[in-house]
Amino acid sequence: MVVSVQLSNAFHCQLDEVVNSTPAFEFMQDGHLTNPIREHIRSIAATLPDIIDAAKQVERLLESPGYAVVRNLVPINIDEERGLRGVACFNALLGSPFHMMESIRLWEPLGVRFDTDSFRANGIGNNPLHIDGVNTTYPPDCLLLLCLRPDPAGGGANVIANLQTAVSKLSESEVIELQQPIFEEGKFFGIVGVGPELRPFAVLTRSEVGTWRVRVSGKMLPVMPPGRPKELITRMVELLDEGRQRVPLSAGEGLYINQYQWAHGREPLGPNQKAINEHRRRHFVQSFIRRTDLAEMPL
Repeated sequence: MVVSVQLSNAFHCQLDEVVNSTPAFEFMQDGHLTNPIREHIRSIAATLPDIIDAAKQVERLLESPGYAVVRNLVPINIDEERGLRGVACFNALLGSPFHMMESIRLWEPLGVRFDTDSFRANGIGNNPLHIDGVNTTYPPDCLLLLCLRPDPAGGGANVIANLQTAVSKLSESEVIELQQPIFEEGKFFGIVGVGPELRPFAVLTRSEVGTWRVRVSGKMLPVMPPGRPKELITRMVELLDEGRQRVPLSAGEGLYINQYQWAHGREPLGPNQKAINEHRRRHFVQSFIRRTDLAEMPL
């Protein structure tokens, strides 16, 4: 059963007040909204009960079970730019919104491309379960996948899987091996807000509270050479796939994910994508939220 929050018309009326009173967004070098902008948003929202109630609901769900589907996050027929600005303001109540790509401000587009590997976020095939920022020192705490337009061919449903549950199914020897810094993934350039590249990295790092920081990505597998590291990643992805849950989203709905607890991915898009007008194809955007001070975070 998908855990969800339904936003009311009163919420959006109050969010309009926040949007109208908030100056143009400014960003720090690390990709985060500046502190004065975030504090302004929070001070205005503090007097608006429906917004505060919605933020508390999402915060509780990000703690347990670790994800939340938010219905009516962007109302139908609202101007897209204004809608995204409103969501960014709401995200500022959950933590510190930021972008990872230096060249893309706050909202990274996830569209449909035929000139990239099919397993990539913009590809048309299966996007394997993964966390974002797998090869960074401080992967994003949370991310938001926001549906602006679902796949008209009926594919592309989001999927999630519990990271801690997958780790609990590993053998003792596998846990030991996955704690070794012997894994590498992708390229690292133009990235902000997540610390230096971690290369090589360990898949499993124990936190002070006993849970695991899990750095895993099924997107690593197609380019990994044969050997024990590939066998271990394959094992982790198989365990994640055993517990995967489908989370289809409609236009205007968002999926918030706590990356300490859940991996995410996407099912293949529906057939005949090239026959679909580009303005009707699946269109998502994603953004990131830091909820923990970096100085307090385990690697």
